[in-house]
Amino acid sequence: MKKIILLLLLLFIVSFVIAGNVIPFPGLQTPGSIKIDNDQIYINDGAAIYIYSLKDFSLKKKFGKKGEGPREFKVHPNINRGGVAFHLYTDGIVVSSLGRVSFFTRDGNYIKEMNTGTILSEFIPFEKQFVGMGIDINGREQYLTYNFYDNQFKKEKEFFRIKAFVEGKSIDPVTIGIFPVLHACNGKIFINDYDGIIHIFGHKGSELAAVNISEFKNHFTRVKVTKNREKKYIEFFSSDYRFKQQFERDRHLIKFPGCFPVIRDYRAADDRLYIVTFREKEEEKELFIVDFDGKLVKRIWLKLDEINPRELYPYTIGNGKLYQLVENPDSGEWELHIIEIK
Repeated sequence: MKKIILLLLLLFIVSFVIAGNVIPFPGLQTPGSIKIDNDQIYINDGAAIYIYSLKDFSLKKKFGKKGEGPREFKVHPNINRGGVAFHLYTDGIVVSSLGRVSFFTRDGNYIKEMNTGTILSEFIPFEKQFVGMGIDINGREQYLTYNFYDNQFKKEKEFFRIKAFVEGKSIDPVTIGIFPVLHACNGKIFINDYDGIIHIFGHKGSELAAVNISEFKNHFTRVKVTKNREKKYIEFFSSDYRFKQQFERDRHLIKFPGCFPVIRDYRAADDRLYIVTFREKEEEKELFIVDFDGKLVKRIWLKLDEINPRELYPYTIGNGKLYQLVENPDSGEWELHIIEIK
């Protein structure tokens, strides 16, 4: 009788966790990004790609490892996600690693790989070509360039550029080392600039629209950088291995801005832009949902967890839901949190 009661209790707890949209994902170490389609969840964890069922969250396939041979990915310890990034296209998965692009089916079966001649960019499939980022150095000026590449990863056309670094006598810890984000979705390309504007481009690189949420005067409010927030940034830079040495060297140059940037992060999905600001309410973050013409659909609050003051836990949006991988502070295991966007 006791065994039956314990079994029923266990089943209740499991069903409660799944019904509450928190699903354990054991085995993950340091996942860098997550994507979904109609049937599957894709996660990159270092040099490995995991494929899970979106129906029951079971692991279907794991492929890739650190190395230089076929089916292996070159990684760098000081680059975000080791320099490994992946994107979905019509029939498969494209994985960019250092100087190489590898192709797999949606089931994770190896197709081929190609050398790119550059270690700087991740390549995003876009119609019959690719889009990616490069660097142009002109004297003392350095620019991030956004380009079309052919199927051999040769640059065909630059369609946007932005200054890479702004030299000055002080260092802003809020924005240093954070670059514009490139997305492609539904035949459109999206790039945000340092002024908080998301530029939308068509298939030939012509700009179709520019989204500026700071123009929504009755809805948008700039967030001030408080002393408490400054303290969190200092604690982060003083302890994180990627920045600690440089931070201690240049600490006397640190100067915080009065306000945070307009945009913290964004995603393009379901014919919408989901724009995350720095405004918070308890454990929730402010999001602006905007259509591709730049019109405000709604402003919402969602629970969106952060790793540190600079980084949100990996998340994606699709099919009207937010999917985020979060490390449980008690167990140390990773969980998938699913939140319906209403």
